[in-house]
Amino acid sequence: MKRENNPIRKKSRRRISAGKKRNKRTPILTALLLLMVCAATFGGFTVARYALSQTGKSGLASAEEFYFTSDLLKEEGASYDVYNWGDGIPIQLKNYEDSLRYNVKDISYTVTCVPECTVTDNGNTTNGNKILGGNANSIEIKVKPTDLTKTQITVTVETSSPYKKTLEATFTATGKLQPKYQITDSSGEPTAELILTGGAKKSDITLSWDNTKIMPDRTNKYLSFDSNTCVITAEASASYRILLFKTDPDMNYSKQSNDIIGLEVNLD
Repeated sequence: MKRENNPIRKKSRRRISAGKKRNKRTPILTALLLLMVCAATFGGFTVARYALSQTGKSGLASAEEFYFTSDLLKEEGASYDVYNWGDGIPIQLKNYEDSLRYNVKDISYTVTCVPECTVTDNGNTTNGNKILGGNANSIEIKVKPTDLTKTQITVTVETSSPYKKTLEATFTATGKLQPKYQITDSSGEPTAELILTGGAKKSDITLSWDNTKIMPDRTNKYLSFDSNTCVITAEASASYRILLFKTDPDMNYSKQSNDIIGLEVNLD
């Protein structure tokens, strides 16, 4: 007996067959979707990592902070009076702004004067030297004209490595009495003493210090305090003795008698 062709049944079979085919495609489509999501995610991470890398490179490529300062020489220049040239004008050169901001690299510098002068560094004649990096370091030079009859010299210090910077000041020997100071101290003592002498006229002298090292007696009636500085009004030719407290008794802050140049004294 022959089976009759049943179009409805065939259509049903086709539907089932088509359904099976769609079911076979589903895992493939799901895998493709997962792959696209992973690719987008990974790509996002890659882009982000690249952006961070480029930002980091940009930061590293930017100029490093460069510190080169002095107690007397200034970028804009400065002018000071001294009594005479003595054994030379002491000038401090520093590779830092404070104990946390200093140069990692060494600084090479040169010193020139107009007119010609003699420059000494720790007793050695020099026209150029280095300040070591890696810590807050300083060096003291002494400058005086080769011809001691000259009454004025302009001192210029210029760095050549790692960056260029110029500091300058003009000094005039007036022959007039200038305020002076000295510090008497010895290792093992808890205190030191500042001896300050007034110059030819009454003047206000500013003292500064580092609290972690040394500080003046706050009970001294001649001192007017403001944070890490204080002012003393020194009468002409008058002498003052000020007690200095040390945080480390083993340190020695002794300083020979020097003119107070610019009416400022750094106690440490």
